[in-house]
Amino acid sequence: MRFIQIIESEGDVAEELAGVQGYAEQAAGDETVKVERVTICGDRDRPGTVIMIAEFASADAAKQNDEHEITQEGAANAPDGTTYRNLDVHGVVEMCAAGRRWRPQRPASAGPQRPPERPIRRPLQVADIAVGD
Repeated sequence: MRFIQIIESEGDVAEELAGVQGYAEQAAGDETVKVERVTICGDRDRPGTVIMIAEFASADAAKQNDEHEITQEGAANAPDGTTYRNLDVHGVVEMCAAGRRWRPQRPASAGPQRPPERPIRRPLQVADIAVGD
């Protein structure tokens, strides 16, 4: 079953992003690092609050990753009051037509962006719902 850890702390989003990028550089090519993706967010309702969403293949993979030296170093440097929530993923429902996602994260220097394509509307089907292992 897939696993997500939500990490919440007080701090600067740009500094946290740089820290996670440094972690990724250290972990590059190291197959013992099990984290698959980390999303770094700033809480719009509570400025100065950073939320990171770490995704793993399973809770066991997260535990292995937690025991890794570079993960331990990062945890030791976490701000006081950092909280962790550990979540089993029971299902994911995709809410837009496959292949019709628009990702506007391109830098402004990349030129004008295309407007989003209109998604094809169809009823939600059972096949659209992914259930955990």
